[in-house]
Amino acid sequence: MSVRDIATGLVVAALLSGPHPAMAAAVEAPPCTGAGCFNKDPLTTGCDKDARPIAEVWFRDRLLQGYYSPSCKAKWATVIGAPLDRRIYVRTNNGSPLFENMVHHVAWTKMVDGTRPAEACFENTSVCARPTVGQALF
Repeated sequence: MSVRDIATGLVVAALLSGPHPAMAAAVEAPPCTGAGCFNKDPLTTGCDKDARPIAEVWFRDRLLQGYYSPSCKAKWATVIGAPLDRRIYVRTNNGSPLFENMVHHVAWTKMVDGTRPAEACFENTSVCARPTVGQALF
């Protein structure tokens, strides 16, 4: 075996052993951010992947939560529990609300701009999700 064959073998082994730093995959950009996420579904966009609840309230055995996605900079409301005779909504301050009917045991609204204060509420009530201790305003 020649030195050239050994060198070629080492190069091939190095290439097959893992990605070279220059060939590493780029970090995937979020599908939308902030106001660009308005009225888009958090699940179909993938914004739910890094989301976390930042506000919550119980109402008639149903949990309403305000969610926030740091990568998408977007917020939305979810509700868990038995179906309810009223809708949930999310809206930014003075913005148009995005409603969702609770037909199943879990429902969620479309997203609003997460860079602005928002509220997640049950329709026709004064029941809105409040931030948990130590969290910024929903």
